[in-house]
Amino acid sequence: MRAEGDPPSAGGGSGSGSGNASLRSTASLIAAAGPPQQDHHLFHHHHLLHHHHHQEEEKDWEDGSSGHQSDAESHAEGTEPFPEHEKAAVIGIALPYPPPPEATDNTASNSDSAPTHRRPSWSRRFGRYWRGDLGSETGDSRADTGEPGSAASQEKAAEPEGKPESTVIAEEPIELPSDDWRQLSKVISVARSAQGNVSERRRSSHRVDEKKAIRPGVYFRSRRVRDGERDTSWLQQNKDPRQKWLSIIPLAGLFLGFCVAGVYIYLGYRSVPVNSYCLVYEDDFSAPHLNKDVWLQEVQVGGFGNGQFDETTADEENVFIKDHMLHIQPTLQDEYLMTHNATVNLLDRGTCTANTWADCVAVTNTTNGTVVNPVKSGRINTSRGANLRFGRVEVVAKLPQGDWLWPAIWLYPTNSEYGTWPASGEIDIAESRGNNWTYPLSGNDIISSTLHWGPTTSSDAWWRTYHKQKALHSTFSERFHTFGLEWNEKYLYTYLDSRLLQVLYHKFGTPFWELGSFAGLSLSTAGNIWWNGTIAAPFDQDFFLILDVAVGGTNNWFQDGLAGKPWADQSQFAKKQFWEARDQWYPTWQNPNGPAMQVKSVKMWQQKGYNGCGDNARPVG
Repeated sequence: MRAEGDPPSAGGGSGSGSGNASLRSTASLIAAAGPPQQDHHLFHHHHLLHHHHHQEEEKDWEDGSSGHQSDAESHAEGTEPFPEHEKAAVIGIALPYPPPPEATDNTASNSDSAPTHRRPSWSRRFGRYWRGDLGSETGDSRADTGEPGSAASQEKAAEPEGKPESTVIAEEPIELPSDDWRQLSKVISVARSAQGNVSERRRSSHRVDEKKAIRPGVYFRSRRVRDGERDTSWLQQNKDPRQKWLSIIPLAGLFLGFCVAGVYIYLGYRSVPVNSYCLVYEDDFSAPHLNKDVWLQEVQVGGFGNGQFDETTADEENVFIKDHMLHIQPTLQDEYLMTHNATVNLLDRGTCTANTWADCVAVTNTTNGTVVNPVKSGRINTSRGANLRFGRVEVVAKLPQGDWLWPAIWLYPTNSEYGTWPASGEIDIAESRGNNWTYPLSGNDIISSTLHWGPTTSSDAWWRTYHKQKALHSTFSERFHTFGLEWNEKYLYTYLDSRLLQVLYHKFGTPFWELGSFAGLSLSTAGNIWWNGTIAAPFDQDFFLILDVAVGGTNNWFQDGLAGKPWADQSQFAKKQFWEARDQWYPTWQNPNGPAMQVKSVKMWQQKGYNGCGDNARPVG
């Protein structure tokens, strides 16, 4: 209900919308800012009455106790609770308080239950204007419209009889010209008291006297320290002479440690020989054919002591140069030679490079099941023009991919001065298998370096000088790598791509006869076969380089029963078994990488002091 002359409320039907908003915001700001000093106790009085209204069931009601206490406190503090007129300054604007209203019909109806002589609190004075905002702020949109069905009327009806009601104060609006209200709304900002907003204070369940005032604590105040006030007595104290050793001893130890480390680094550097070399041979395969003065294409069918299934040929389909690269590529044998009685006689052709009949002749007999070599491949060496004793070798190559392929880059003795294999040694720079990485014994993602040595074939002690190297996230069939060897009188090591990545390292410290513990074995030899050699024997003689791609074999390089191996090493029909399973393994050769070993370049250096390498020798990086 709105009295005449009141500014329009939030729910009024007429009036200016901006005036309503300005008036509501102004009244809300005044209520949120709290009462002036003179009305402080009246606010407490109203708060206590509101508190008693909600706590009636727990405490006995004493009429007027709160009001008298508030009056007594006001007089004790020397303030008048009921001045005729008051003014409150809000941001420099004086707001006049109207005099206490006379009792109306509404107030008279409640005079029995609540005193009317008290001044209304700030919240009561402006309740007409902030009550709508309060409802929206607290989420309670209920208003006492006086109608029987309103929420507030229902709450009043629910209160038990005999219970004193809250003090009812007549509401008196502030009458200002509309322009003043508009200007006032521009300069007043919302403020919240330390106890929260108005609704929070009205609904508080705590007593006023239970709220503790927050008193400012003692804080530190900085000040400037004058020169004469500083305490420097500690500078005048006499130091213990022994304290200096607390710094001298650690520094001396640190210096000594650096000196010792420097000596070790220097001695290690001096211990590595800086060798000078003479270039023996270099081939980048830019010519259309192999250099016959250096390269020998081996032509044999005997299996080279490993029972290999390939016939090494000099045919262009097996060894050729293409795109400035050497290709060594295995191919299938002529099917007619495999299925009919036939003979491959390299002696009649005059092409065999071996000295024995078994290495030069192969026969297919359909009656007893023997067959010629089921595959043809290539094997070349530098025995014609590039031999070295101590030196370096580097081969840049990409290895083949395909089941049961056996690529190798290795050195073999030129004259076998200490006897037949393995008495004169063998240096395998890099060997691998063409099977993919899932092969249990390592496929084309792993290479191995090995030294073969021993007085007899059965006593080969290769396992004492053997090591493997895995490709990093790839295989050796996917890209080119540098396979290298450095070899001198004191040590031998192989490396991959750089001398920093060593694969196998062996220092010539213990003689190989002692290293292999051959003295306690029953051997066909009379004694130490390397007695007349150096400590590096049998690796102190000339060797030549071999490049080949073998296929299969019966020497256990491919173990029986693994990865579906289609033949058995001990079977006399191993070659035939391999041929009959060609539908399984031959498709693995047909891949983008191919079954061929591709070689970009070959370099061989002779160490100074051997094989005519003298003053023209130079260090090689």
